[in-house]
Amino acid sequence: MPDSDTTTIRSSGDIWRTLVARVGLLALVALSAVMIASVLFQTIEAPARVGLPFTMLGLAAVSLMVWLLRHRIARYATAAADVAVRISPTRWLLGCFAVGAALRLAFALAFPTELYSDEAVYAALSVRLAEDGVYEIAGTRSFWPPGNPFFYFPSVALVGWQPWLPVAHNLLLLAATLWAVHRLAAWALNDRSARIASLIVTLWPNFSLLVTWPSKELLIAALLPMAVLLYLSAVRQPSGRLSVAATLGAGVCLGFAALAQPSTALFAVVLLAAVPLGPVAYALGRWLLVLAFAVLAVLPWSIRNHAIHGEIVPVSTNGGGVFLSANNPQATGGWMEFDMGPYVDDEIAAGRWAYREGLDWIANNPAGFLRLVPIKISRFFGDDDYSTQRTFFHQEIRGRHDDGIGQLLMWTSNVYWYLLIILITAGAFSLLRTVGDFDPRLTLIVGSIWYFVVIHAIFQSEAKHHLIIVAFLAIAASVPARGLSRAHGEAASAPLDAEH
Repeated sequence: MPDSDTTTIRSSGDIWRTLVARVGLLALVALSAVMIASVLFQTIEAPARVGLPFTMLGLAAVSLMVWLLRHRIARYATAAADVAVRISPTRWLLGCFAVGAALRLAFALAFPTELYSDEAVYAALSVRLAEDGVYEIAGTRSFWPPGNPFFYFPSVALVGWQPWLPVAHNLLLLAATLWAVHRLAAWALNDRSARIASLIVTLWPNFSLLVTWPSKELLIAALLPMAVLLYLSAVRQPSGRLSVAATLGAGVCLGFAALAQPSTALFAVVLLAAVPLGPVAYALGRWLLVLAFAVLAVLPWSIRNHAIHGEIVPVSTNGGGVFLSANNPQATGGWMEFDMGPYVDDEIAAGRWAYREGLDWIANNPAGFLRLVPIKISRFFGDDDYSTQRTFFHQEIRGRHDDGIGQLLMWTSNVYWYLLIILITAGAFSLLRTVGDFDPRLTLIVGSIWYFVVIHAIFQSEAKHHLIIVAFLAIAASVPARGLSRAHGEAASAPLDAEH
């Protein structure tokens, strides 16, 4: 007879896994609705009182269409995946990297970039750091998060700033992202979905065209799925050096992501969705170690900031400005310039003043804040042509490349984005009647997406910010390719201890 305590523990674990899976399925369905509504709301371009009713009607129509086509979409996706799984995982990933690298190199040669705005600042900071050992620009020493300049610093120290450096670094990030996406999709779904998810990342136009930019979004897009993958690896390994190494790696990835973008600082909370996947005490212990390693990765920079300013500044001082720009009487949800008044020369005081002003406005105008939430979310998900806009149509660079090609690439990027949303929606619908196929690891993937939706529903929001979560979006879009459900005799996702 089985031990009663063991039976109780297993039963409790099954309850938690089922709960996490159901929450994840609900979150995936809600995500698909929000993404469709965001595109429609952005496209209508009407005041909220007019745009919202039409958006809801459009959401219902599109959802009904995808519901009716969900089986056909799944058949096509599965057929494509069946062809892909005939290739070994290693050869598939090498092929994806080769195709992705060729596509990005073609973009780099056809559309060379002259850096401006944030990317020009990051490049200048890495050069200043390499040449003078000082992290400072325009009189600020902690305004800009240091993660991206740190990433480029070793190369700049060796060869100076070169136009090809972003290309080389971004190809390295592509390799890391592809590997993490393939492994995560294989664990959360199966090999079929892993092939499709990695292919989605490979061909993603908006993601590819950024290859010439030292963009922090591409850095974080690699670090976060790596952190999730390494944490899951640590949970899979009950003991030993591999478990310790995976835990350390996950913490370092999270810490470095926070150094690149402070809004990722609380991302470790999302990892709690994986706790039911193993013995609870062990999984929580690993989570606490990941958190500790992440803090240790950030701590030297925090100590440096305290030594300079005499105050606690964990990463950077720019958070207040980002917050106020999206929460004020004239706010549109995106970035806007504003007068810092007497604080213009004091980055610490300016940041605090901006946070205070933004919070005061929200406290006095809760309805105004709530009205901005759908606008911010629609800016986050509404389109996917950021890199095209930046390469062809920004005022700093307009006219350097052919506008006709830019329009074609913009159209291609957005059509690709709409197809991904349809895949995500079809996948969510396909799981409604087969809840047992929803692996808790997929909840972790969906939770990673929602984390940034919530962040950017509060802070400044732009379409470029969803580039951070391309890995998780690609996995969500690969759900229809997973094949038959367990009810039809095939496991839709791999067991936690399966090797891929």
